[in-house]
Amino acid sequence: MDHDAERAFRYIDTDSVVECLVRDIFLRYEKKADNPLEVLGLIASRQAASAMMPGIKDLVRKQLREAITSSDEAGYFQDIRRASVWYLNIDVEGDTALVAPRGKSDARFKMARTDKGRWRIVEIIRK
Repeated sequence: MDHDAERAFRYIDTDSVVECLVRDIFLRYEKKADNPLEVLGLIASRQAASAMMPGIKDLVRKQLREAITSSDEAGYFQDIRRASVWYLNIDVEGDTALVAPRGKSDARFKMARTDKGRWRIVEIIRK
């Protein structure tokens, strides 16, 4: 496995992935909020998350860089090593693609084509 983090970051937009994950977390909680106090708490939490977003993005980028450059003792990339395009369902529409593993999975991801023609992961979609 290639441990070049800068090269890997060409193919994943960590800022976009983090923004989408945080957005999805709040959307999930907003659907369940059924009283004014919960709604107020969500508004305050969303504002706090927005203020902390630059630090969150930096932390995620740092942790991902460490995982990529490590010898993967934690096993983060175990499944990626075994993955192949043959085990993925890929639906392309213009400059975006939805990619999901075949079979049971609770996650898929959205990719976007960059102006240089590379595909980048921009969103992780959890069921």
